[in-house]
Amino acid sequence: MLNTDRFEEFISQYPIYEYRLVDTAEIEVRERVRIICKQECERYGTTWACPPAVGSLEECGKRIHSYPNGILFSSVAEVSDVMNMAEMLATRDAHEELTTEVAGFLKGEGFETFTLSTESCDLCEHCAYLDGKPCRFPEKMHPCLESHGVVVNELVEHHSMEYNLGGNTILWFSLVLFRQRAWSVNCKSEWKENLPHKLEIKTGRLFLCLYQNVLWQLWNFLVTCPVKPLL
Repeated sequence: MLNTDRFEEFISQYPIYEYRLVDTAEIEVRERVRIICKQECERYGTTWACPPAVGSLEECGKRIHSYPNGILFSSVAEVSDVMNMAEMLATRDAHEELTTEVAGFLKGEGFETFTLSTESCDLCEHCAYLDGKPCRFPEKMHPCLESHGVVVNELVEHHSMEYNLGGNTILWFSLVLFRQRAWSVNCKSEWKENLPHKLEIKTGRLFLCLYQNVLWQLWNFLVTCPVKPLL
């Protein structure tokens, strides 16, 4: 379980505007989002961070729900003109770095993570997906929330977060999914299963040693002690 006190201490160092702890069972993936991606987004089919590379909608839903919890958070950016797309997108890098830091914290706490973030990945000018090769930076590449069929404004409103601050202010959103690391769970389970057995073995051996020692001491006493005749 996430230690929220430790997390809040961690995020106090960063410009996170709001955050919520999310139960992924409440997240629905929508086919209409995938349709919009295919029909209107120029990045569709060009990067590992977008459909169809991220998998089918069913696969995306299973991926999200394989992580029981997530941290949904936002950060704020100021621009001179919200209609200037280039200026707006230039503020995204800071949010992506922040997202990487949040995921890194969760990993350090013993969790496996999967990150969904903003827009599409632009780490490389030419994505390896177009050449049929693996992603060059899989740890830094964050698919966008919409690529997995998530309606961001619905999710944000469901958790009573601000979606639009107005003016020339931009809110960026990320969702870092997390679950207990598999090896950690297995180790705890194995420890619980084997501990009583090991204690039983050790206790049995100890009892046997004590019993043998008592017999040895008794034998030495009988051998060395002179037997007095009964009157």
